[in-house]
Amino acid sequence: MIFDRLLVVPSALLVFLWRGKMTKSFTINDLPIFIVPTVLHVSDILFSVIGGFNEILWLVLLASFAQTALLLFAYLNNRLLMPQPLPVNSGR
Repeated sequence: MIFDRLLVVPSALLVFLWRGKMTKSFTINDLPIFIVPTVLHVSDILFSVIGGFNEILWLVLLASFAQTALLLFAYLNNRLLMPQPLPVNSGR
């Protein structure tokens, strides 16, 4: 669970320091930025439930929600900031 808490710092840096400085939208090569924290949070929640650590489950869920919200914000903000490609008119 300590590793998930350490992932909050890079996520915050991704959202707040790179905002407006990216020159292209996210690609398939950037997928680990979103997949790795999600897998770690799911495993934290799973092992908290299986291990019977119900007294800290709310904290695990809160941390998972906060980091997922940061990553979702970064993804959606990147999609909104990047210009959409213009359609090619092949008729002319």
